Amino acid sequence: MKQRILDKVEASFLKAEAFYNRKFSRPEQIIFKTKGTTAGTCNYTLKYLTFQLAMADQEGDAYINDTPAHEVAHWIDRE
Repeated sequence: MKQRILDKVEASFLKAEAFYNRKFSRPEQIIFKTKGTTAGTCNYTLKYLTFQLAMADQEGDAYINDTPAHEVAHWIDRE
């Protein structure tokens, strides 16, 4: 699941770069949590994204299709 999330994060950055015709910085860390109620978070100041693995496992493709792209959108909104 971690690799699927990482792949979707990178694909989301590449899609945004193609759309906006510019490069975006990447987070320094991608943190995987095992518990909690938040699907993902973006912290641009501390340069990381987080993803909740238990929720990803439970929701499967729906999580992969939505959450990583959503957090990348928060990231690029700050640039």
